[in-house]
Amino acid sequence: IFNIFVQAGLGMDNLKLKTLQDARSLFYEPNITYSLGLEFEYISSFNNNKWSFFISPTFQSYNSSYTLKNVITSWDLKAKYSSLELPIGAKHYIFLNKKNKLFIKVATNIDIPLESGITSYSAVFQSPSDFNSSPRTLDTNLNFSFLLGFGYDFNNIFRAEINYNTPKDVIEKYYKMKSDFDNISLKFSYNIL
Repeated sequence: IFNIFVQAGLGMDNLKLKTLQDARSLFYEPNITYSLGLEFEYISSFNNNKWSFFISPTFQSYNSSYTLKNVITSWDLKAKYSSLELPIGAKHYIFLNKKNKLFIKVATNIDIPLESGITSYSAVFQSPSDFNSSPRTLDTNLNFSFLLGFGYDFNNIFRAEINYNTPKDVIEKYYKMKSDFDNISLKFSYNIL
């Protein structure tokens, strides 16, 4: 059995930057984000159709800002992170009756950034000699995380699910910098095949 689902979702995304040099962490406000995507699923006949394999290309976008203030100055940081997520994984179905079933899913999530970056409008990511220089942008990179999910399926037509993406480092490998970006999302799907 092969299915194609259209998906739309709401997520709560969290971004944290860490400077390893002085152990400073910058927490952006959690942000509500939107996502759109497709899910291609193959349900195996093995074990009475209880297992499936899927790939789910999804577009998501995150925007947030952070201001760090001290006695002398303040630093403004803006984060823009748009990406194409590509979870590839498996589902296990738990049948309640002929039309209703629950599922558990696990996937490896490949995250491909699209026009993304974290921009500093002062000296947070710069040396003291660069204090008055122009804004600096930390580029994002291809990254991987794990996705865990739980959901409900009605008659193989409509689905609702909750997914959690484990933290991933979204910025390129900068000297003494690290990031953690994770999210939890609620998705609704409709079978178009």
